[in-house]
Amino acid sequence: MANPGELDAVNRYRYVSLTTFRRKGSPVSTPVWMARDDEDLVFISDDDTGKTKRLRRDPRVELRPCSIRGVVAQGAPTHRGTATMRRDDAAIRRVRAAIGRKYPTGRLLNMVTRLGRRAGLVRRTSVAIVIRLGD
Repeated sequence: MANPGELDAVNRYRYVSLTTFRRKGSPVSTPVWMARDDEDLVFISDDDTGKTKRLRRDPRVELRPCSIRGVVAQGAPTHRGTATMRRDDAAIRRVRAAIGRKYPTGRLLNMVTRLGRRAGLVRRTSVAIVIRLGD
């Protein structure tokens, strides 16, 4: 289980490099918005992305601070954890709210996504990804 200081440290990162692992073990890193939700770190993704496909097979993750383009500074700390994917509406709403609290632009994107779904313009399925550090 992660200590609160580690959770706070990751939550302070503006962008997080999320590393997932391919079948043969090679790492794949992607920059994401991530927020703290109680004892977990959370983010939203489409259910058909490469990262979600890799997480279905191997829930191990590594998190590091990065730039908007995913560039990780030399010597940046690495935080290890385990991801769980949740597809229920309550979990997705909870994660969207956590992201919206941390990122003002996230609130706008949440609103646009909701409107797009209602209008039938957005058909992708979202998944809430919950990360527990230290597992």
